[in-house]
Formats: sequence, structure tokens, C-alpha cells
Amino acid sequence: MRVKVKEIPSILEKIFIVAAIFFYTRSPLPLVWSTEEFWQAPVLNFIWSSIYGITVFLILFHWRKSIAKARKDIFILLLAGLGLISVFWSDYAAVTFSRGLTLLIITLFGIYLGSRYELKELLCLFAWALGIAAAISLIYGLLLPQTGIDSEFHVGAWKGIYGHKNHLGRMMALCAILFLLFGQTFTKYRRVSLIGFTLSVLLVLLSTSTTALVVILTLLVLQPLFKALRLHLLIIIPFFIFTLIIAGGALAWFVSNAETVFTTLGKDITLTGRTQLWETVFSMIQERSLLGYGYGAFWLGYDGPSAQVWLTVNWDPPHAHNGYLDTWLELGLLGLLLFVLGYIRNIKMAVQFLRSTPTSEGLWPLVFLTFMILVNISESCILSLNGSAYWLIYTATVHYVHNRIYQRGQSQDRRDTGSGVLKTGTCKSA
Repeated sequence: MRVKVKEIPSILEKIFIVAAIFFYTRSPLPLVWSTEEFWQAPVLNFIWSSIYGITVFLILFHWRKSIAKARKDIFILLLAGLGLISVFWSDYAAVTFSRGLTLLIITLFGIYLGSRYELKELLCLFAWALGIAAAISLIYGLLLPQTGIDSEFHVGAWKGIYGHKNHLGRMMALCAILFLLFGQTFTKYRRVSLIGFTLSVLLVLLSTSTTALVVILTLLVLQPLFKALRLHLLIIIPFFIFTLIIAGGALAWFVSNAETVFTTLGKDITLTGRTQLWETVFSMIQERSLLGYGYGAFWLGYDGPSAQVWLTVNWDPPHAHNGYLDTWLELGLLGLLLFVLGYIRNIKMAVQFLRSTPTSEGLWPLVFLTFMILVNISESCILSLNGSAYWLIYTATVHYVHNRIYQRGQSQDRRDTGSGVLKTGTCKSA
């Protein structure tokens, strides 16, 4: 099939977007260097500078058509803006400014994607990026086990092209759910989707990430319930009452048998030390509860406030292993409230979008928002730059939904206005 000359810029743009999302998953592909050396290597600095430069160019080039409409995403913009202005109370202003500016660029890039592409196109772009990550992770595990498989802390657990098994696990959990919906949306690509889904689940199992596995199973169970939201209210209400009864019974059983469950999963009741970590982190939060320590200014190893946490828990966590605590740590109660209020609003709009979109892709916003709420219970990927693809996809998805609902509302208003004018004219002529 021949490619028309006028289509080349669009194709190149999509190739760049796929590559950018791939790198935003925080995969440096440490083929030659060790991870630390690679991050400091000039070639990686060049790659990131190029990605940010092209991103800014695309944002500015399409400013009027995309970013000018960003005011509808007020909570997202306020949260990203708070990250940048937290430089004024951060003890590490240079770090906060650099990371806050990066967060703002990624946020605007997500808004740009959500306004420029249809949801089906976004699913394709996301699937390409995460599918490539899955394929290369498989290659690393098979051909480069010294890099793709952990031999130090979690011996035998796969980490693929990422630095940790949990990072691979949660990325592949998202990839699995994405390919599941991709196959339902694009029926002619069901074989490709099945391969992508199977590979993703396999990598989750090889990573031994319990969180990722639980997230996949939960979303698989919830998907039929989400579809039920399209039904008439008289059917939905008793259906969800029954579901809540079942869920309540399951929760009661889990609480009563928690120790047995964790032992079966190979975990201890403290979630591998997370409960002690959360207690220590919460005590640090109380010292700066309103505005936090500044974006990116807490987890700086022994050179930052995180040193007190490390010394207390006797291990070196790179984050709080909870996205909500990390948001509170860095941006205070104000930042956490902005995220929670925005999230509640986004859930409401995702349900509205689902009920008005009969096709399979209508499930994606609600499924992804549920993924975000689940994975951040024991991991941290709300505003984290160590895997900023989550925030990018979140922003793009939410902005698309906001735009589409706004457009439908305007169309309905025009129809109502036209109907009113017609009725008025009819009355006068009578």
C-alpha cells in the first residue's frame, strides 16, 4: 500500500508518540551499560532532550486546537501547576523545578493526545508502545537473562527491560487489559490481541508481582459489571446490590483469613514490610501535611528527607509503595485533595461516557481509572516520573472523555434550541 506524501507527517508523528510513550514507561533499554551508568550516559540525555523538544514543538504547533481547551481539565492542570510552584517551599528547589517542569510538559502532552486523536487511535498508540515493551522484555529474559532476570534481590523474578520486577508486573498488567479491550474494539486484530494479552499475562506471572496479578484478575471480574452500567436503572440497582453483597462477603472472608491468604501468596501479613514503611511515611507527612516537601524533593536517598525513612525501616524503598501517600508527601494535603476531587469527577464522566458509548472502547476510561486506583494501593505511579506513561495515559484518556462529553452536550443544546425555535415558529403561525 502506497503512502501519500501528505500522510508522511502524520505517520512520523504517530511513530514519535509510540516511541515517546515507550520511553515514558521509563525503559532505558540497558543493553550495554548498567542501569545507573545508562541514566547518566550522554546518549540517554540526548534521547530525553529530543523527546521533550519534539513534545514542546507539537504542543505549541497545535496550541489552539488542543491545549487552549485544557481549561476543562482544571484539576489536572492545578495539580501539575502545584508541582511546579512547589519550588517555593521545597528544600531542593533545583530538583523540584526540573521535575515539575517535566511533569507539566508530560501533562500538556497528554492533553494534546486526548484532543488530537480519537479513542480508537489512542488505544492503538498505547497498544503499540506497551506491546513493544512486552516483546523486548521477553527477548531480554530469554537472550539476556543477566539483565532481564533478577539475580540479586528477587532471584529468578523477571524484570525485563525495567529495573524491578514490580515495574514490569504493573506495566504488563496494564498491557494485558489494554490488549483485551483492543481485541474487543478491533475484531479483525483479535489474533494479535490474543498474542499480546497472553504475552502480557505470562510476563506478569514471570515477574512474580502479586499486585499486578491481583489487578488483572480484579479488572477481569469488574469488566462485566462495568458493561452492566449500560443497562436500565431498574436492572442496574438490584444487580449492584447483589454484587455489593457478594463483595462484602468476600471482604469479610479475606479479613478473617488474611494470614492464610498472604502465606499462600508467599507474602507476610505486613505486605513485605510495606505497613511499617507506611507508618514511617505518615509520620513524615505530619511534619509538612498541608503543602508537602515539594515535588520530587523527598525520595532523594540519604541526601534527602527519605534518609530518615530508610534508617527507620532498615531498607531502601525508592518511594512510599503507595501513590496516595507519595502525592501527600510531595504536594501535601492540597495536592492529594486536587487528585481525589479530580478523580471523582473523572469517574463520574467515565461512567457517563460508558453509558453513551455502545462500542467496546467505551469501557477503556473506566477500566483505566480503576487500574490507577488499584495499582496505587501498593505501588506509586500517580505523579511519579519513574514511569510517567501512567500519568500521560491518564491525562490523555481523561481529556478525551471531557472533550467528547462537552461536544455531545453542545450538540444536544443545539438540537434543543432548534426544537424550541421550531415549536415557537409553529405556535406563531397557528
